[in-house]
Amino acid sequence: MDPKAPAPPEPPEPKQVLHLHAAREQAFTDYIGMMLCLVALSMMFGGLFYGYATLRVRSTSWPPDGLPDLPVLLPAISTALLLASSACLQWTMGLLKQDNMRGSFRALVGANLLGASFLVSQSVLWVTLYRQGLHWSSKAYGSIFYGFTGLHAVHVGIGMLFLLRLLPRHAKGEFTGRRHLPIRLTAMYWHFVDVIWVAMFLGIFAI
Repeated sequence: MDPKAPAPPEPPEPKQVLHLHAAREQAFTDYIGMMLCLVALSMMFGGLFYGYATLRVRSTSWPPDGLPDLPVLLPAISTALLLASSACLQWTMGLLKQDNMRGSFRALVGANLLGASFLVSQSVLWVTLYRQGLHWSSKAYGSIFYGFTGLHAVHVGIGMLFLLRLLPRHAKGEFTGRRHLPIRLTAMYWHFVDVIWVAMFLGIFAI
């Protein structure tokens, strides 16, 4: 036997194997849980889209007489902000895989700032329309508009809590190129609310 030959690697200890197996099972469980959550939300928003479409088709005029038209420019800006936030979050994971910790943290900060800007733009939209006479009590048109956009904003707010929670964990070095499941799960949720908003923008504001 060659004394200069490298020694064979020691087999992992049983505790390490069990810990790795448990971590993989937990990651799989978390992933399935997020998928089920998104399926449930898809059904909920799908029902709202159906209700909105039914109301619009049965109306003789849209918007109803005496109520303001919905703007397009401000919701378009909101759409751009949310899309940019999703892009930053995806960029965060890409930079993590390249072991660019500083760049990925900056991208995560950008995702947070752009997401918060979306909520600000939504608030401006609601205030503007309220001053123009579109209230919650403005027939079914007003209630479904504020209910639809408000429910979406609530889910964006939940996503913002997830995003904000990632910042201190990233700063502490908890995430690496191979270990960033919380960011991936948050990205799944965030991209989902992004897609829902794009569909809302096209169906409510643009068309």
